[in-house]
Amino acid sequence: MALINCRECGKPISDTAVKCPHCGCPVNGNKNETLTSVSEETENRVQSILEGKRKYLPEDKLNEIRKQLYALNPEQLDAIEYSFEFENPTTMLVISLFFGGMGFDRFILGDNKNGAFKWILNCVIVGCVWWLIDLFKIKGLTRDYNYEQLLTATKWMARSQRATIQQRKSKKSMWVTIGVVLVFVSIMLQIVARCAGGGNTETASTQSLEQSLQNVTTVEEAERLIDNTTWHYTADTSSDDIGFWVKVTFKNGRYTSYYANPSDGRWTQQGEGAYEIKEDRYSNTGEKYISVHWDGGGYNGFPCKYALVLNNFQFAVTSAVPAINPYSYSHRFETPSPDYGFMELGDYEWN
Repeated sequence: MALINCRECGKPISDTAVKCPHCGCPVNGNKNETLTSVSEETENRVQSILEGKRKYLPEDKLNEIRKQLYALNPEQLDAIEYSFEFENPTTMLVISLFFGGMGFDRFILGDNKNGAFKWILNCVIVGCVWWLIDLFKIKGLTRDYNYEQLLTATKWMARSQRATIQQRKSKKSMWVTIGVVLVFVSIMLQIVARCAGGGNTETASTQSLEQSLQNVTTVEEAERLIDNTTWHYTADTSSDDIGFWVKVTFKNGRYTSYYANPSDGRWTQQGEGAYEIKEDRYSNTGEKYISVHWDGGGYNGFPCKYALVLNNFQFAVTSAVPAINPYSYSHRFETPSPDYGFMELGDYEWN
C-alpha cells in the first residue's frame, strides 16, 4: 500500500481507497487526473516539517504547502527545515509595536510601498491610526509573507536552492539596515525640529487656546477651557489705574491669586478659593461676553474683586468695599474701552 494525495483536498490517502475519507472525492473517478504518490518516509518528513513550522504559516494554506513539499527531494527538504528562515509572527508583533510607526514591520515583510507611506504619515501624526490597525493584522501578514516566500523557494529549489535562501537572507539584512537608518533619521529630524522651533509647540498650543477662548459662548465651555491655565497682568504701573501686577491660576474650579510690584522680583500669594464664571452683556453695545470673577487682596491689603473677560482678555480690579467703589460686588464691562488693562495667557517669567 502506498500513500497518494487526494486530487481535491491534497491530503494523504491510501491508494486502495475508493474515495477520500477527508473530502469524499472519488479516488479513481477521473482517469485523466494524475495522483501523486509519495513514500511513507517522505510523508513523515513533510508532516514533521509542517508540525514544526505550523505557527509560522497560515492554516488555510497548509495543504498547498504540503503539495509543494512532496515534490522536493530529501536534500531540499533539509534546506527548508534547517536553512529557510521564517519570520516569527510574535516577534513581528513586538517590532510593529515599537517600530511600526516608522514602517519597519512592513519593510521587513517586503511591503516597501506601504512601509514608506507609514513612515511619511507618522511624521505628520496621522500614521498612528495605520500603526494601530497593523498591530491587529501583523501576525496574519507575517504568516502570509512566510507562505509566499516558501512557495517561491520550493518552486526554484531544485535549480537554485542555495542561491534562493542566501538571497532571502541578504534581502532581510538589507531591510533591517534600512529600517534602523529610518528610525535614526526620524529621531534626528525630531531633534532638529525641536531645536529649530524652540518653544514653537508650546506657543502654537497657547495661540490655539486663546482663539478658542475668544470664541467661547457658554459658561460650561469656558469652565473647560480655563481649567489648568495661568494668567498675568504686568502692565506699566506708572500709567495704569491698577497700580500693581496680578497673576492667577485656575484649576479644578478654584483659583490661586498673586500680586507683585515690578521691583519685588517675585510673586506673593494673596488669596485662593472658588471662582465664578458669568454671562453678561457689554453696557455700551449689548453684545454678550463670558467673564470669570474671583476675590483677592490688593497690593496695599484692601479686599478687591477681579474680573477677566475671556472673549477679549479685558481685565478690571474693583474694590469690594461699597463705600470706596460704587461697583461694589458687580462690574459690567464696555468694549472697546481704554479704561481697562488686558491679561495675558501664561505665566510671567521674572528676569
